[in-house]
Amino acid sequence: MAPIKYIDTPRFPADAPMGCPHLLDITDLKSVSISYKIHVADLVVTVLNKHHPSTLEKFLDLKSNFVFNTSKGNNQNPSLLIIRKGKTIRCGYGTMKGLRVQDWLTRHIYSIGERVSDKWSPVSYSIGTLSGKEEEAVLEQGNVFVADFLCNNDLSGQWGGQATIRTGCFIFGG
Repeated sequence: MAPIKYIDTPRFPADAPMGCPHLLDITDLKSVSISYKIHVADLVVTVLNKHHPSTLEKFLDLKSNFVFNTSKGNNQNPSLLIIRKGKTIRCGYGTMKGLRVQDWLTRHIYSIGERVSDKWSPVSYSIGTLSGKEEEAVLEQGNVFVADFLCNNDLSGQWGGQATIRTGCFIFGG
């Protein structure tokens, strides 16, 4: 099996240190060895770029809060949620009701520097009743989440989802 490849761009260089976001080359994920070295940051920017490059651009704009979910309408089935409020990013599976997160099944929280393309610092994770704040555990659980997502989702075709850009009041829930 081949190692995962990154797409080299000026904003997301392929040789950026681990923990900085990288755009994953998703052209042939079936032949790739999904290792535990793919970070949540890589998944987030790849999914948002796959949805539409303008969605990724909106996520990168720290002047507004950002919500992305893969559910349709008020669907109560768990979906991928990517939420950024200021310099705090939450990613995981959960359900939403309107713009409010109703419930997180898995949640991975990171803080960022002055730019989203900087290294993401792990804050915490929660999976059901299991949670932790130790950096190594947050990274490990994030890597498991990414590997699970990539193994169970086909990113090669059209990627659905909806993005909401918010300023002002925002409710994270859970």
